[in-house]
Amino acid sequence: MLRGDGVAVLPEYLIRSDLAAGRLVRVLPRQPIQQDCFRLYFRADDPRRAFYESLAATLRAEPLR
Repeated sequence: MLRGDGVAVLPEYLIRSDLAAGRLVRVLPRQPIQQDCFRLYFRADDPRRAFYESLAATLRAEPLR
């Protein structure tokens, strides 16, 4: 997200400093987030698939605060 490569729903505690610094912006600021969880979507044929699978494994292993 920091490179401008997409849109994400992320817990505020995780990105608070990036929001404050203007590195990230809220796309739908009035839309309440119903749950605190991660979803990672990518194309099945994406050349970065191994990276995304590794990232998914890391996110699964790290409990949400």
